[in-house]
Amino acid sequence: MMEKQETVVIKILGTEYRIACATTERESLENAAHYLDTQMQAVRQAGRVAGLEKIAVMTALNMAHDLLSSQKDFFSGQVGERLQDLNHRLDEALK
Repeated sequence: MMEKQETVVIKILGTEYRIACATTERESLENAAHYLDTQMQAVRQAGRVAGLEKIAVMTALNMAHDLLSSQKDFFSGQVGERLQDLNHRLDEALK
């Protein structure tokens, strides 16, 4: 059975967009749209980029950088420590 779909109206940089999504995903979509709008407004207000397309690209690059940096931190942190521990256990078991 398919999930119930609904149309959600989001606003990004003053422009409304109608997006179809599963009812259960509405809140997540609205949160993502709000985050994107906030980030795009920050790029626009910095004044270094003109034009909606360039603002969108710069925002996407900033968000991608943040995501990749946080993943790197995550993997080098908790997961890295766990992998080192498992590797040490394997070395001990193989001796």
